[in-house]
Amino acid sequence: MVWEVFVDGGGLGHELLNYDNVEVCVFSKEDGWDFDQIHIIEEFVEKMRSERRDHVWFAPPCKKWIQMQELNIAQGQEERLMADRRRLEATHLRVTREAYDEQQKSGRHAYVEHPMQSRMWRNSLMMNSARTGFGFGRTAFS
Repeated sequence: MVWEVFVDGGGLGHELLNYDNVEVCVFSKEDGWDFDQIHIIEEFVEKMRSERRDHVWFAPPCKKWIQMQELNIAQGQEERLMADRRRLEATHLRVTREAYDEQQKSGRHAYVEHPMQSRMWRNSLMMNSARTGFGFGRTAFS
């Protein structure tokens, strides 16, 4: 069983379904998993702890973290961009980090997909991964 979290297009899950004996469970806003809500985050983490799935794939929203968003700063929207990033840090990045660490401590697998040049990798929640010895997957496309 593979869990795919923050699914937008769900390309990975669709591809994995082509293999025998692979099940995919999707956690997306469209399926009722609105990770902007703290109680949903808590419900997801509890579900993950109780079901103990071997593979969890995270693809946090990247729109607010890509370098193109820096253009908004030049257009006087720095406060809004920073507020959006703080909200995403408190929700999506928090659950990604918490769940990733939980998977690692339990000897299970977790993966994080995000553009390689994304500002997300400079966020303190993600940067701390280097000190714990856990690596995050960075995609080369942006």
